[in-house]
Amino acid sequence: MAQATELHLLFGIFGFIVSLFGMLGNSLALPAFSFHGRLSGTEVYLLGMVITDIIFLILTMLLRLGPYISSEYGTQVKYYSRFSVHLIPWLGPFEDMARVASTWLVLGLLFDRFIYIRYGMAGKESYSRKRVSLILSFLMLCLGAYQLPRIFEFTLICNHEVSDKHGPMTGMLVIRSWMGSQSTYLNLIYSHLRIPINYTMPIIFSCVFFFLICVRLPTRKDVAKSEKSPSTFLAAGDPQMIPLTADAVQVDTEVQWRRKLIYMRERRFTELSLFLGAVLIFQLVFYLLYDCLRLESSLPPWKPNALLSDQFKVWELVARVIDFLFPALRPIAYAFTCHEYMRELRDIFCCRKSEASQFYSVDYKEARSYEELVQLPPLNQEERAANSLQEEK
Repeated sequence: MAQATELHLLFGIFGFIVSLFGMLGNSLALPAFSFHGRLSGTEVYLLGMVITDIIFLILTMLLRLGPYISSEYGTQVKYYSRFSVHLIPWLGPFEDMARVASTWLVLGLLFDRFIYIRYGMAGKESYSRKRVSLILSFLMLCLGAYQLPRIFEFTLICNHEVSDKHGPMTGMLVIRSWMGSQSTYLNLIYSHLRIPINYTMPIIFSCVFFFLICVRLPTRKDVAKSEKSPSTFLAAGDPQMIPLTADAVQVDTEVQWRRKLIYMRERRFTELSLFLGAVLIFQLVFYLLYDCLRLESSLPPWKPNALLSDQFKVWELVARVIDFLFPALRPIAYAFTCHEYMRELRDIFCCRKSEASQFYSVDYKEARSYEELVQLPPLNQEERAANSLQEEK
């Protein structure tokens, strides 16, 4: 471990504070995206992204940021050799898996938005929550198979050369196991699989979907074309939801208003996906450029960071900051685009209980999905109550 500097201390404190903020923000997003049992495909991706970000931030704090909290080199070495070093061989692959899974979840969100823009509500019906759940299960299975060999890549040995301000002490050292030292394994995992799965394919797919979404952003005209007639909305819900005394003008007004709410909801999700996609492209391009510079300097990705020059140590520090900075700041994007997230924050700060029966009725304009929209009662509740009273008389 390198000598402690003010830059590393600042890195540790800043990273710890930002990671705590990200864990808190993503934890608040869990009930906002999963409080009810009828998640849309978009919300399934967002919920998976929140869970993977929480796991990644927790592991980053334990493995990467902990040793840098102290300004004394001896304390850093003691923390690393007695605590972090025991977790790296087992939890390191899961940290990388959470980061890669979050990357592919952003790609899934962009694909979901492209399906909506291209095919409208008909596309959302074919690309349902069950299919999204199956896609995510298959993705996690593939990433688990990809990261499983890395659990056996490192091993621990006793290190008697560690010392702090009180003198020599016994610690542990991480070294590569027999399997992790084989050139065939290193080339397969770090070159033939890591670069395409972590960088190349996500960059290509995210750029393609980002361009296609920007070319044809959903407009009110597109949303109107996605449904052939107002009767399509009414047929999906309970006919009793519409007052029996409502005339054709009232029914058409109701349907047009529901169509507008659907457009507002989907538009916000599209803006969120574009923002996350742009951030992802920047992040992946930086990682890919950093790896290319290392390869040009005859430093493969599996070489330890202690062999890096001072120039590359700065790149490595920036890469670590980007690692935890973007997942930690995603709740800010949720706050600007997902009103359920802000409503959950208001309920917590006001000490109000967010019950499922009240979660949607707080604001009709923020109905969570197309299925909820078509099944909610009309906007004019007073007129509906008056009509029901007349029917009883």
